[in-house]
Amino acid sequence: MTLTGQLLPVGGIREKVIAAARGGVTRVLLPNLIEEIKNVMRRRGLTNNDLKPCIGSSGNVCDILMRRRPLFLRMIRNLHDFLGIPAEILIQPYEYAMR
Repeated sequence: MTLTGQLLPVGGIREKVIAAARGGVTRVLLPNLIEEIKNVMRRRGLTNNDLKPCIGSSGNVCDILMRRRPLFLRMIRNLHDFLGIPAEILIQPYEYAMR
């Protein structure tokens, strides 16, 4: 986040976490996975339909973004390739409400 509050993409997460551990940092906060997906979509002007090739049907996309369904490994790989979000962020556990 910049001083003006603008969110920017994060890269090199793995290297930053290793450096932090070597420096004695014991807690690292990573961006929220669903919010990061939405932020990248917003920055690129993407819609939910643009994520269908990565996630599956429109219903699946909506369920993921509304936290009603977990991401599966195939989806994580596809989102990493398509959106460029670091895998370290995409593999984070997150709470979702099952229907």
